[in-house]
Amino acid sequence: MLPTNSLAQINYSNKADSFIKVGNFDRAAIELERIAFYSNNTNDKAKALLLKANYLMQGQRYKDAAMALHKISFNQLADSLAFNCCLLQATNYYLSEDFENALGAFQHLEIVAKDTAQLNTSLYLKVLILDELYQ
Repeated sequence: MLPTNSLAQINYSNKADSFIKVGNFDRAAIELERIAFYSNNTNDKAKALLLKANYLMQGQRYKDAAMALHKISFNQLADSLAFNCCLLQATNYYLSEDFENALGAFQHLEIVAKDTAQLNTSLYLKVLILDELYQ
């Protein structure tokens, strides 16, 4: 899941917020998908899909969360946002036991990562993925 401070930076509509307050994460995920679909801004679209994936993770719907993140276009995306999207996608693929896609998402993360210190903090995930693939 995203760090709490990352969640605070993501803007979403009052409708999604009202669903979240009552604990209806599925309806909030649908509303965030709508926001992402109609958004013309790449960063806003990515933030909405990232938040949607976070809520799907809370419901242990890891494959759905990974597929939501698969919709993100990384062109003109802020570096930290791209890193968080790739890391969360690799994590969700790993949790859904889709290790081949998890490795692919992590390799994409290695390309996107501009800060090696940031990448080094997530290498544990690569080790877990490679272990599951017997590599």
